Amino acid sequence: LSYRNYANHHRADAERQLSAIADLKGNELAQWRKERLGNAAVFYGNEAFSSLVRRYFNHPDDLEAQRQIWTWLSKFHLLYSYERLLMIDTSGDMRMSVTDSKEPVAS
Repeated sequence: LSYRNYANHHRADAERQLSAIADLKGNELAQWRKERLGNAAVFYGNEAFSSLVRRYFNHPDDLEAQRQIWTWLSKFHLLYSYERLLMIDTSGDMRMSVTDSKEPVAS
């Protein structure tokens, strides 16, 4: 009876600990997602950046547009410590990469 009581208490403690860890991890994931969405909001709906990208996509030889986009992306890359930051067109073709990685872009 004593052993069974001990085992039940031990199991209950372990379940509480696992539940607390799961709650913490869930909160961390929610915070991480919120931060990534906030980072994306810098570019999404940003008319200045969008018009610059449109200009570059329509005229790939426009070095000034390319330089300005590179400046935006490289600062973002540095500030938020992303491993890889790419600009991809609607066809899935990579148009610009802040990092020198030759690794193919995942689908």
